[in-house]
Amino acid sequence: MEVADNLAVIRKYLQNCSGAEQYSGKGGRGCEDAGSVRHIHSWLNQTKDDKNSDVMSIGKICEFLKAY
Repeated sequence: MEVADNLAVIRKYLQNCSGAEQYSGKGGRGCEDAGSVRHIHSWLNQTKDDKNSDVMSIGKICEFLKAY
């Protein structure tokens, strides 16, 4: 439940457009898909040096948000 709660907070932050605009300056998509699962995935993994290893996969994000 804690992970699902955290993902919900991230989604709200990204949907707030101020967070999406801040993120969009780093190669993001802007507000049109703010808070989507792919946007959350990109946001979570934006600082990863190892591109082959994700903080959390798209599938796991979907599972947690569906449970939420």
